[in-house]
Amino acid sequence: MYLTKFDEMFSGHIAARCFTTEQIRHAKTPIPYDRELVMAIGLKNNIFGKEHARWNIPLFKGAGYGAAVAIGYYAIGHIQEQNPPLFHEYIDESMAFQNDKLFDDEWFKENMQRFLI
Repeated sequence: MYLTKFDEMFSGHIAARCFTTEQIRHAKTPIPYDRELVMAIGLKNNIFGKEHARWNIPLFKGAGYGAAVAIGYYAIGHIQEQNPPLFHEYIDESMAFQNDKLFDDEWFKENMQRFLI
């Protein structure tokens, strides 16, 4: 859900990656990058990302998945506030495309044909 929210807000302008605690153990951060923010929701991360670029977001006792999603969306909103309002600039054009074309199955199949060599 976080990836979808990042895509909606920033498209290709700001990249996001999301991992579970198991996934991050498998070479997700081998190349250090000073400007990569590493958010940890409900965990204190002392391992991944540059020390100055870690954002540890605590959860309250008894928090479940719904709370984690809400808190993550809230954090993403703070990131959005610090960047140009790309979502607001392009939402009308994007919605028109989605409504007029993207969910028209016939148009979609015609323009996204299988391509084999």
